[in-house]
Amino acid sequence: MITGIGKRLALVSATAVFAVGVAQVPASANAQWQISGSSYSGCAYASGDYSYSYTGMQAGRKTYDARWDLWVGRATCDSIAHLRVRFDYWDAGADQWRDSDWKTIASSASNNGSSQQRSLVANVRFVACDYTSSSGNSGCMAVK
Repeated sequence: MITGIGKRLALVSATAVFAVGVAQVPASANAQWQISGSSYSGCAYASGDYSYSYTGMQAGRKTYDARWDLWVGRATCDSIAHLRVRFDYWDAGADQWRDSDWKTIASSASNNGSSQQRSLVANVRFVACDYTSSSGNSGCMAVK
């Protein structure tokens, strides 16, 4: 059963399904948000602060410095909660944009928090997922 903040996050995530990414914003903007969301089942939930600042252009795309302080938890479920991130980044050595692929940055089974800063990024997005060793990550939903 989900109670307290888990229930609130589950309700918030239901409205976040159509989110593409939290860093797709006007070029001149600098902002900070409290973001939250949960997995489809509501077992995994995540919350915290996300901020960015516009840094310029690379190959015709806007670049940002992004920072997050996020944590992940789980309701009373058998699965482990994972917080995952994906973003586009500017590879100066190759002089091109690259995709980071999905990466687990926090887990309810070990380190449940993630505080990171990334430079020259765009299209930053986070998801909360249920994880089991037999199924891997599943039921991932946007954290925004």
